[in-house]
Amino acid sequence: MRKSKPKIVTNPAIPMKPQRRKFSSEGKERILQELADSEEHGGVRAVIAREGIDVLKLCSWLMSENKRLHLHGQQLRDEFEKSQDMINLLQVLVRRYQFAMPAGVT
Repeated sequence: MRKSKPKIVTNPAIPMKPQRRKFSSEGKERILQELADSEEHGGVRAVIAREGIDVLKLCSWLMSENKRLHLHGQQLRDEFEKSQDMINLLQVLVRRYQFAMPAGVT
């Protein structure tokens, strides 16, 4: 005698495929800050479990944040270099034409 397969009863309120959580940029930032602040033993694991984040997702966030910070740092370095060039040009003009240097510029 063949056994019949059990009938699966579905609940329309529960999706068959689990939906991934979506985190806003503020949510990601908050979670990353909590992780950075959790120094106690098991603190990182507790935050990950509470928020329902898998380790691969966390690694992806950290890599994106690292890239963002690296690009921001490069932009700041470029702006600093432009400012230094402007100050150097101003100093050359002051020396050449014997202008008084504006207050606050050395």
